[in-house]
Amino acid sequence: MSLGARIGAGRTAEVFALPGERVCKLFYPGVPAEAVEAELRAARCADAHGLAAPRCHGRMRALGREGIVFDRVRGQSLLERMLRGGDARRAARDLADLQRGILAARARPQDGLPDARSRLAGQIARAPLEEGLRREALARARSLPAGEALCHGDLHPDNAVCQGERLLALDWANLARGDARLDVARTLFLLEDAPLPSAAPAGLEALRRAAGEEYLAAVGASRGALRAFLAVVLAARAGEAPEEAAALAPRIAALLQDETAFSSERK
Repeated sequence: MSLGARIGAGRTAEVFALPGERVCKLFYPGVPAEAVEAELRAARCADAHGLAAPRCHGRMRALGREGIVFDRVRGQSLLERMLRGGDARRAARDLADLQRGILAARARPQDGLPDARSRLAGQIARAPLEEGLRREALARARSLPAGEALCHGDLHPDNAVCQGERLLALDWANLARGDARLDVARTLFLLEDAPLPSAAPAGLEALRRAAGEEYLAAVGASRGALRAFLAVVLAARAGEAPEEAAALAPRIAALLQDETAFSSERK
């Protein structure tokens, strides 16, 4: 099967059109084989659970590189709707509905998914934070409760695409099993605080907090219940995006010092 036009690119892969309304996510040279295998496993897991995801059709090799074949998704992302003046609160509610459907699924032994706490701990270990802060964040990550919910790990408005009447989640590479609150905390951070595209309208930044409140209400969570999880999510973000670490460090420190948050994390 030959590649068609390149229709997208990210940090680890390019996306090429294929015949039959399919695409190939073709990984860059140097991406570890185990990372490709983990993403393939996650995509097949989403299929097996009947989640709102593009169908996976297995592996292919092209240009001397490894790839994964998916159904092509055509439509606007929730972020694109927001950038074009759409209702940010409505987008937040739609995102919450999508996430609740994913979190309702339970991991099975045959899924072979990693523990979300271990994934985040690996990112924290790489974070350019002060050593004491990094050690404390690692300890907190390991002390969080386990869980068997399917956690997408990177659900945000640009990873949620409206195809007809259906909303689909993209980019399942971070799929893991864990406490649902970890995934909610990650999405809340991405919704309210992740850098916006340069094309974002001036008024969108001001709407993000309101969208966050709408998201929390729709997903059925409170900021207080998420504080311990948010501390770990922010520390992991510092490892994922080192350029944001300096700005995140004071928030991480404040959350880690909040003993109330960590004493109630298992409630």
